[in-house]
Amino acid sequence: MFFHVMQPTELMSEFGLTQENLNDFKSRYEGICAGKPFMSKSQFMDYWLGDEKPVDKDNKEFGSRIWAAFDVDRNGKMDYDEWCLYCAIQEHGTMRHKLTAAFVLCDGTKDGLLTEKEVADIFNRAFCIEARRLLVLGGRKDLCKWVKKPGFQEQVEINTKTKKIIKLADKNKDGKVSLEEFLGAAEEDPSLFEDLVKKIQPPRDAEDE
Repeated sequence: MFFHVMQPTELMSEFGLTQENLNDFKSRYEGICAGKPFMSKSQFMDYWLGDEKPVDKDNKEFGSRIWAAFDVDRNGKMDYDEWCLYCAIQEHGTMRHKLTAAFVLCDGTKDGLLTEKEVADIFNRAFCIEARRLLVLGGRKDLCKWVKKPGFQEQVEINTKTKKIIKLADKNKDGKVSLEEFLGAAEEDPSLFEDLVKKIQPPRDAEDE
């Protein structure tokens, strides 16, 4: 288990939160729960997916993995403390906090280790989400503009970026990467991990950064 829930005083100390931050978390939590004592997965997914239709299957998969990571007690519900932890990491967490969440997002088998395929899968899903979003919202013209932007080739060459991450992180050369290896590699070359970190946020929020 990578996360543990914290009491308000712990959250304030760990993330430098104010009472105003906690009040904001509570207000959003109550709005999503719509009067219910716990947030259900379907309510969280509605929040994650936003108003965009049709539902993007890759974006939905991201949301499901984030839900699983922050349903810390694995009871199928997100209580207020779990929600606060998610908001604190997403909005106020250090790079280490966010990288831990990104690691969990990549870990599709939930075995605590990452393979090259698992990391590539997240990059591929992220690429498809952005391409489909632009096509739906702006048509082929916006999609073509995006393709021509500097850095697009880096996004296309997913396998190259993935191989760089695994090569840097897999110190014992066993083909799998632990959380500590992942965090250590990110310290050596933070630029390789920037796109992964953004995936712990709903896409509409990541776009505003």
